[in-house]
Amino acid sequence: MSSDDNRRKLLNPFRKPVSPVALFSTDSQTYLFDGSSGHIVQVPPSVSCERAPSRQVDAPMESALSLHYPQACSTPLGLWIEETRRDYGLFVPRESVSIDSGLSVADAERALSRRVNHLILGVTEGCNLRCSYCVFGDRYPQWPSHSTQSMSGDIGRRAVCYFADHSGEEESVILSFYGGEPTLEFELIKELVGYAKNLFQNRAVVFALTTNGVNLSKGIMRFLIENQFHVTVSLDGPEHIHDAQRVTRNGGGTFQKVIRTLQALRSLDKEWYDQHVRVACTVASPDSWLPALDFFRDCKFLPDSSAPVSVAWIRAGGLKGKVGDPESWKNWRRQRNSIERELLEVVAHLRDGDPSAHKRLGITGAFLGLKDMRLIHLRNAQVGLWANGTLSPPGCCLPGEQRLFVTVDGRLFPCERANSQCVDLCIGDVLTGIEPQRSVDIVRRFYDSNAEECLRCWALPICGLCPSVRTTTGSDWGVDKRLACRVNRATLLRQLSLYCRIREVYPEFFDDLYHWSDDDDTEVHDPPLECRQDGEDDQYA
Repeated sequence: MSSDDNRRKLLNPFRKPVSPVALFSTDSQTYLFDGSSGHIVQVPPSVSCERAPSRQVDAPMESALSLHYPQACSTPLGLWIEETRRDYGLFVPRESVSIDSGLSVADAERALSRRVNHLILGVTEGCNLRCSYCVFGDRYPQWPSHSTQSMSGDIGRRAVCYFADHSGEEESVILSFYGGEPTLEFELIKELVGYAKNLFQNRAVVFALTTNGVNLSKGIMRFLIENQFHVTVSLDGPEHIHDAQRVTRNGGGTFQKVIRTLQALRSLDKEWYDQHVRVACTVASPDSWLPALDFFRDCKFLPDSSAPVSVAWIRAGGLKGKVGDPESWKNWRRQRNSIERELLEVVAHLRDGDPSAHKRLGITGAFLGLKDMRLIHLRNAQVGLWANGTLSPPGCCLPGEQRLFVTVDGRLFPCERANSQCVDLCIGDVLTGIEPQRSVDIVRRFYDSNAEECLRCWALPICGLCPSVRTTTGSDWGVDKRLACRVNRATLLRQLSLYCRIREVYPEFFDDLYHWSDDDDTEVHDPPLECRQDGEDDQYA
């Protein structure tokens, strides 16, 4: 057996049949998530079963729930499953379906010729910082290292021109500048903004910039305000945490510089600042999560919006070394449970019409991943698309359509999260454009890499994974995907529990949440009501 085979065996979490249902709990109820229909069902108290913690399913219950175990029908829970299946069509095996995007090359060609929505230009690989968790540092051996290479004006203009020619059906488009630290190439950014305005004279162009906030002169700030840029500034929390992670090449801290930048932007144009600036916090260890949350909740200079902070954990795929020790993760779970209880109090205030709770919700909700629960809330609509016998996990878009990333040398990738060293994810270049066949092949290889396991996985209708989890070239795609799957399922169980806890307090909360969110213009349709009969409303979430 080869070393790759041994590694796949060790990483494969599917050593036994996995049920397409998941059991989880809130403080007062036990629920089942039915991965075939997308319904969340409250388990009646009359069913004799042991409640499992929300983060896992205990082995005896997993056996009882699994559709691969007919003997479960003789247990109280098994009888209830059979009754619920008969009356409501839940818990149906996925034996007659397959994992497939249903996407043809012709479909991709039509979409990519007229509906490219968001162009992201990586104008430089250079950076004035050396952040400890950066994917371009030595902790991610599969990713490229820092360099001094920058995008030429010719490549930038070709990319913007290609964008204009292939976004004809989009009334409004987004042009973002990324790095490295993009403000190191400010003259190029100015040139390309003017070039884009000339090309998109009859359509709206939204400009965006992601920056570390260290290199912004007053001239750059005024340019950003004048052109109504949406600006994301990196700030990882209080000074001792930020300066331990986000440092200059000489190891110096950057916290005070970032604070001065935010304060200067705010003083130049507060209305623009509140509407167009967001702070991005990267959590690099479980120990820094709560201090960062406390810092932002007390922060006096955050934008006055409902979503002033976005939060992300460091990318785990390809990371060399562990993040946190077992004890620090235990502490984080305790902290999270406490913060979830605080969130429920905020939700109750919102239910009762208290407008002052919105900003508290925006910050606390960002650290608890509320925005990531969109797929859970829209799960029924997604399952409704499966009637043709194929399942398409909702996290995977057509590469190049919603986002298109351009490297400094003009290669095209699905988005900025994709590893530009991974040849498997390249979909073209600015000279020849996107190759629709490559985009389709990426989706197919992503689905095919462990399709059988996906079909047995309860999380399929709410899975947000996409090909960006691919970090290597040439090896089995399934290795990268399984690593991400394991973490993803644990996260989704935790989110399902919080989702139901919130709806127990305020049933319409998530319908309202997406209307409150001022940074997300995605149209939201109310999901169909869960299956229910008169008098049984309390059994279905």
